[in-house]
Amino acid sequence: MSVASKRPASVSTVVPEVVKKNTSSKKTDSAPAKADPKRASNKKQSVGGNEAAFRDKGVGRANNRAKGAPEDTARRNPKGSGSRPDRKSQMDRRDTDKQVKKGWGDDKKQLDEEAAAASIARDDELQEDADKTGEQQVDNTMTLEEYFAQLSTKNADLSKTRSVRKPNEGVDDSKWANAEEVHRTEEAFFESQKQKSLRQKQRKEKQTLEPTLTFVSEREQRPARGGARGGARGNARGGARGGNKQSSKPRAGDRSKTTVNINNTEEFPTLGN
Repeated sequence: MSVASKRPASVSTVVPEVVKKNTSSKKTDSAPAKADPKRASNKKQSVGGNEAAFRDKGVGRANNRAKGAPEDTARRNPKGSGSRPDRKSQMDRRDTDKQVKKGWGDDKKQLDEEAAAASIARDDELQEDADKTGEQQVDNTMTLEEYFAQLSTKNADLSKTRSVRKPNEGVDDSKWANAEEVHRTEEAFFESQKQKSLRQKQRKEKQTLEPTLTFVSEREQRPARGGARGGARGNARGGARGGNKQSSKPRAGDRSKTTVNINNTEEFPTLGN
C-alpha cells in the first residue's frame, strides 16, 4: 500500500454568501434601461426654412452673377402702352332682361300688388260697415216728465214698509238646549308682587345771572399830530433862534419846585417818635 493511499481524501466545502435583507422603503437609484438599437430609425430629420437657406452653398451674390438670364423671358410692355377700358365707348353694351326687371321693375307684378291692396281695403270697409250695423246705439235721452215719473217710482219703492228681522230669528239653537248659565261672583285678580319703579328726570334749576355794570367817562381826544406840526414850524424858527433858549414849559426832571414834608407820619412812619 502506498503512502498516498493512506492519506484521507480532501473534502471541498463551499461557504454560502450571506446577504443582508434590505427592509428600507426608500427608493434606490437604478440605471435607466438602455435603448434597443434594433428599433432605432435611420431617417434623418429634414431641414427647411431659414436653416435650409443658411446651409445652401449655391446661393449668394457671387454665385448669382455667374448665372445668365433665360433667353425665353417675355418682355414687358412699356408704361402707358396698354389699352384703358374707360376710354372706350360702352354704347354697344345692353343689359340682360333680369337686370332690366331688377332696375326698372315689372309692370305685371306691380299691377297684381295694386289689385291685392285694393281688395284688402274693400274687405276692411265691408267689415267696418257690418260692425256699425250690428252695434246699434241705444237712445238714452228722456224728457223731463219721464225723469220725474221714474224718480217718483223709486221713491215709492223706498217708502214701502218692510218687515224687520228680529234677533236670532231663524237660527237653530238646539245645541244650547241643555246649557247652563254661569254667573261669576268674584273676579280673579292677582296683585303683582313687583312694583315698577318709575324714574323721574330731575329738572334743572333755572340760573339767573346779575350783571355788574360799570360806567366810565370817555377820555378826551388828543388833537391830530399832523395839524400842529406843520403850522408852527416856519414862524418860530427865525425869531427864537438868537433870544432866550429856555422854554416856558417846565422840564419833566426838574425837582427844584417840588417839596417833601419830612414830618409827615403817613409817608415816613419810622421818623415820627
